[in-house]
Amino acid sequence: MRLAIFFILISCGSPFDSLELDKEKVYLLFRGTHTKQGIVIKSYNISDENISHVGICLFVEGYFNVYNIVDKADSFEVLDLKSFYANEDIEYGSVWELMGVKNDKKIKDIIKDYEEREIRFDMSFSGDEDEYMYCSEFVVEVLKKVDSIKFQFIKHNKRLKPIHATILEKDFLDYYPVDIFTDNPNLKKIVEYYF
Repeated sequence: MRLAIFFILISCGSPFDSLELDKEKVYLLFRGTHTKQGIVIKSYNISDENISHVGICLFVEGYFNVYNIVDKADSFEVLDLKSFYANEDIEYGSVWELMGVKNDKKIKDIIKDYEEREIRFDMSFSGDEDEYMYCSEFVVEVLKKVDSIKFQFIKHNKRLKPIHATILEKDFLDYYPVDIFTDNPNLKKIVEYYF
């Protein structure tokens, strides 16, 4: 059934196709999936039960690109806006504007620095090594470099469920939940969709 809905959305166009974003602004894009990984991630959010992934979106070289960290060999991923949401497992999407953040040389240089590094997905969610990151950690680090006053985020500490503690070989997770950004007063939700 979900596969059929996905193909209908693709053939009819995504709700994000008609989205008009400002080339001078910067956005956070969120998505949520019903995959096993997505369900596990959502269980460690602070309050939002829909979000399982986040990326930074800005206009570069004629396109809105989404920069994000994913769990695969080449972890730093750059996608166009439509591709970020083109997955049959996606059940939620939202776009948030970073208030007062301009799409300028500073943020482009910060993103380019990450793009040029060999970043690997941080399977332990420890945040201890610069070359190992997960999606929300990447966004936190970029936003801190953009404006460390506006964007102050504190890691959360949560007891792991027994199965996850066994896999990660630790009892507590000290991490940035993927929904940590949604309560920041410098972000404004532009649109959200449920698929």
